[in-house]
Amino acid sequence: MAKQIPRLPALVRIVGMSGLALSASLTILLGNPRPVAACSCAMFQDMKQYATPENAIFTGTAGDRINRGVPVTVDRWLWGAGAAPVVWLAASSFGDGAACGTQPPPAGSAWLWVGWRQEQQGDIGTGLCSPAWDLSTNEGRAKLAEANRLFDAKPPPEATPDPTPDPAPTNDPAATARDLTGLTIGAILVGGSLAMFGGLALLARRGHRSEGAG
Repeated sequence: MAKQIPRLPALVRIVGMSGLALSASLTILLGNPRPVAACSCAMFQDMKQYATPENAIFTGTAGDRINRGVPVTVDRWLWGAGAAPVVWLAASSFGDGAACGTQPPPAGSAWLWVGWRQEQQGDIGTGLCSPAWDLSTNEGRAKLAEANRLFDAKPPPEATPDPTPDPAPTNDPAATARDLTGLTIGAILVGGSLAMFGGLALLARRGHRSEGAG
């Protein structure tokens, strides 16, 4: 016996249900972003817990972000190695590509930073695991007061100036006059000596001629 062809309404229901299921699956897939590298770190409540060998704690004013990252003009160095008048927040700290990254601070804003530096080398990392507090906010000022109680804040070392070149020699009129006078006297003495020697030689030749004639 030949198979019966399903009636049209049943086919429409099957195709419709399949389309709805496919649409729901795509919505769920596209509506949930793909997982990125997880940011797993301990968020401390006490500032003293950030005082570890790999961390630096300092305050400063952010500059404009460039390819290298964000320069920070340091006001106070509270903890850690690498104190400098200007430090750099690494470019890898910012943007969507950083799993624990954050947004760059606005240029000209002042912050309290907890920075992380691998083996105390290179630029300083910041982010969700190395937090920062805007000092224009109540939370930022409270964290700074806590940090000042815990740490011995010091100003950053001054930038090492370039070696000062030796000053160019200046013309001393008196010294120049003395030098010219000395040269003039020397020339006169040499000229006089040569004239005297020439005169004596001339007299000697005349004497020899007179003796020969006699």
